[in-house]
Amino acid sequence: MRRSVFVVQVLGLLAGFYVLCAALIAALVTLTYWGFDLLGGNKLTVLLLLVTLAAIFVVLRGVFVSTHVKAHEIAGVLVTPAEQPMLWARVRQLAAQVGTRAPRRIYLVSEVNAAVWENTRLLGLLPGPRQMMIGVPLLVALTPAQLDSVLCHELGHYGNSDTRLGGLVGRARASVLAALDAAARPRRFELPGSSLFVLLFRSYAGVVLRFTQPASRAQELAADRVAARVAGTASTIAALRELPGLDTAFDFYLNRYIAPGLKLGLMPPPPEVFGGFAALLAEPARRAELDKIRQHPREEEAKPFDSHPPIAERVAALAALPPDGSTLDTSGVRAIAILANPAHALASVAFRALQKPAAGAQIVPWEAVANATGLHRADEAAKPLREAVTRLTGRPAELPAFIDLINAGRLGEVLATLPRTEAARRTNATGRVATEHAKTVLAPALTGWLAGYLARTRRAGWAHSWANIGGELRMAPELRAALDAAVDDLVAVRPDHARQRHSVKASWARCRRISGRYA
Repeated sequence: MRRSVFVVQVLGLLAGFYVLCAALIAALVTLTYWGFDLLGGNKLTVLLLLVTLAAIFVVLRGVFVSTHVKAHEIAGVLVTPAEQPMLWARVRQLAAQVGTRAPRRIYLVSEVNAAVWENTRLLGLLPGPRQMMIGVPLLVALTPAQLDSVLCHELGHYGNSDTRLGGLVGRARASVLAALDAAARPRRFELPGSSLFVLLFRSYAGVVLRFTQPASRAQELAADRVAARVAGTASTIAALRELPGLDTAFDFYLNRYIAPGLKLGLMPPPPEVFGGFAALLAEPARRAELDKIRQHPREEEAKPFDSHPPIAERVAALAALPPDGSTLDTSGVRAIAILANPAHALASVAFRALQKPAAGAQIVPWEAVANATGLHRADEAAKPLREAVTRLTGRPAELPAFIDLINAGRLGEVLATLPRTEAARRTNATGRVATEHAKTVLAPALTGWLAGYLARTRRAGWAHSWANIGGELRMAPELRAALDAAVDDLVAVRPDHARQRHSVKASWARCRRISGRYA
């Protein structure tokens, strides 16, 4: 009964949205007609016509927004029972335990997420084909029991008819949000009357979202209980606690290991795109970081219209359930073992996920990615110093030109030419304080310049490391000592200028001499 009442209420909100849109267009068309009839084609009526056309555009975007998920919109790979028999068998087995029909299609995707949906008809009155997506990062990181709990949660939405109801709720939410987006989206020119439309649709969206949020959150808690019943409370709680850290770790992995290489036109072998994430999670220092996130989760930012309750609230609700005697899986096995030919599956999803950003990228080993990105960072660090040397000498920015400036006692000019740090600008530093600020720019710039030179002459290089974001700069101990000595003498708080000139010149000569020895 309550569900029927809720459906009627959501239908009322959706109908109200359509009535609002019709009334808005009717009012503006009437005003425009009267304006032209009474005033003719003056500036006011032309403006009114433009506002009416803008309103029609905004309304059409909201009324005709599609809530169906199309196959080409899914950044993943469709897998059949023949391709992944164990995965399909497990999903079907879990669906039977949940008491619902299994999905018709399963997609492997690149997100730290799993989801189910139905492309229903008649606003959810008629069912559509059931579909499921499973994030490869979950397969890589979770235990089989934890993955079972995630899948049972999603299948629980089918069993509770949430996906059927989702068609209606999704239409109501998507319509008002699409209209609001059409009115508020930044453009090269502002839609006439956009402020009015934003105010109108934002107010109505608030009503729709506030009304549907409690039901959406209740659905999530009910699906959690289904997962706990089938997969066990302990595994369900463990999976929930794992998700925030995994999401953070995967973003970190993409931003710090994959993206820098792609910017240089390089990417690791496709199986290693997700295989690398598994290796990152296995590295002791990274495991320790994830443990800290699990033990001390950050408070989630309150989102007024979020359809999911906070993780802490969901965990507390599960912990309050009667004990079921379930225990955690401590075998160390990961859910990726359920895939047939995991390397092929990981490569397929990587190709699909990186289809656009990796277009034309060269496939190279992780070591080559690390060396190229390390050299790029060194060059970027050296850029301020190279530009300063060019401005002061009028010569190409080569290390001998910088050494000539030091020998000529012009280090102060170099420091004055370097970009001011944020701290120096904020305090308006001058004199000796400004010099010390400038040295904080000089040190990494010179280090990067020397490291880049040594790498290009094959005397140094960056080795890939999961513990060190930038890789490990490797060179002969004598070279590192020479490099460190030159930088330390230049940035000394109380410099000995004669020592500076001697140290930099001697260190540079030593670098060149040792470089020749290791040729």
